[in-house]
Amino acid sequence: MNIFINNLFDRRDTDSKLVDCIRVIYLDPSKDCIVTFSIIRENALPEYRLISSIEQEVFDGTLIKREVDPYARFMIPDEKLNEKEISIRDEAWKLIRELVELEPNIFDPKERYQMIKNEIAKTKKSKRLYYKYLRFYWAGGKIVNALLPRFRKCGGVGVKKNPTEKMGRPRETSKSVDAKYNGVIVSAGTRKIFDTVIREIYLKTNRRDSVRFTYVEMLKKYYQIGTVKKGKYEIPIIPPEHELPSMAQLRYHIRKNYTKRKQLIEREGEVTFNRDFRPLLGSETRKATGPGQIFEIDATIADVYLVSSDDTNLIVGRPVVYIVVDVYSHMIVGLYVGFEGPSWLGVMMAIENTVENKVEFCEQFGITITEEEWPCHHMPQHFYADRGEMESKKADSLGNALGIKLKNAPPYRADLKGIVEQQFRTLNLTLQPWMPGAVKQEYKKRGGPDYVLDAKLTLNDFTEMMIEMIIYRNNHLYMEYYPLDKDQALDKVRPVAKDLWNWGVAHNHYLKVIDPDIVRLNVLPEATVTVNREGIYFEGMYYGSEELLLQGGFIKGGRLRW
Repeated sequence: MNIFINNLFDRRDTDSKLVDCIRVIYLDPSKDCIVTFSIIRENALPEYRLISSIEQEVFDGTLIKREVDPYARFMIPDEKLNEKEISIRDEAWKLIRELVELEPNIFDPKERYQMIKNEIAKTKKSKRLYYKYLRFYWAGGKIVNALLPRFRKCGGVGVKKNPTEKMGRPRETSKSVDAKYNGVIVSAGTRKIFDTVIREIYLKTNRRDSVRFTYVEMLKKYYQIGTVKKGKYEIPIIPPEHELPSMAQLRYHIRKNYTKRKQLIEREGEVTFNRDFRPLLGSETRKATGPGQIFEIDATIADVYLVSSDDTNLIVGRPVVYIVVDVYSHMIVGLYVGFEGPSWLGVMMAIENTVENKVEFCEQFGITITEEEWPCHHMPQHFYADRGEMESKKADSLGNALGIKLKNAPPYRADLKGIVEQQFRTLNLTLQPWMPGAVKQEYKKRGGPDYVLDAKLTLNDFTEMMIEMIIYRNNHLYMEYYPLDKDQALDKVRPVAKDLWNWGVAHNHYLKVIDPDIVRLNVLPEATVTVNREGIYFEGMYYGSEELLLQGGFIKGGRLRW
């Protein structure tokens, strides 16, 4: 094999434990000579070896070539170094520059000793300093930046210090007035007090107390030396400022020992942290790799008041809108508008609409479309919904009979269904200005007009508007921030829901075709009912049936339970 200067080789024992790592710092192929230097041993010195012996050890597996150089971190431009680092590096290089250029003589122990001795006589520096810089230079691959100071190894990282004098910048009062005003030392006892008040006050969930408030409470509880009565109040007596730990010292303790993540989780609560402060890496769209892998479903109360279709003078309230969205393409694949509050009944109707032929669905509201404008009549691999509707036993049939996996978002985590939540916002902002009876925040003031009295739309009118908006959005809305992948970009797919849906169906999809009657059978609620001469009694109402009438089920004395 070929060996080059700066090659690194690991030496391991029979248990594959690292024993040594050597760097090639000199080669003389004509003499079969190589000089290596250990970058691990503390007091390592250059060693003469045979090139053939190194090659044999590599062939035998005793030496293993290392690909990553641990000293590569020193190979940085001067612009990233501060003045102190550059100054120390240049001073060290000035001491050893002439020595390291005398290769291979500098590798000989006797000649090296004499060279260093001569330099010491001229510079009056210690022998230890010369060897320190030589080792830095050889271990780092014979680059000048290998002489940079190791500041990160200074100070005893992770070891608590108990200084005998106050650390940090001296206070102005100690310099201009008296040295005794320099403040107090943060000892182990002071740190214990800091930790206690931080835990009991500053990190108290849903309190959001400031560091200043925490500091004042700490002084009252741990540093109070008495009280003085002023009127009906008792005022605590606190020692002079220079005899107390400062608020800056408390801030430093918090910053050093409590990460921002820990502070936010403790102060805001884990649910709030996960919703509002967690890292936002990646894209929710990338949770799905094709149409139909995940459908998100959710409901909201629309910001509009409707009137009765039988009596337009009668205001019947605000409707509940259910939407089903495909995560991959952002295609709205299902819709239901009704007055039932968020419940299984609303989810049931939205799921049924998901598999319904949209051409026939739109015809019910006098809207004519083609199959290509809304080609969605499928069931997904996964349904992602809120807790509640999909956590009921009524939803189990979707998984057991239809093979659809259900997943519910944790409490207070609507952000995990951001795609369907954003659809509500987009539809609401688009439709609200055109809807009479729309809820308007700016009208909520004394003497302001009552927007409720402006209501003119019926349930069918509002549903028709929703359908028209969905058709436009699915077919024409350009999603500027949609994360197109490489294949989509190469195929010049527009970030429009319909185009993404069609491209995904052609390449990789998880859609299932299930007869709407089968879906309806599995989502409708089941109950045991009583049949008597008045009809079929179910949830406070009576129903008739021609089949049971012919069988005699409604005859007196023929009481049945179904």
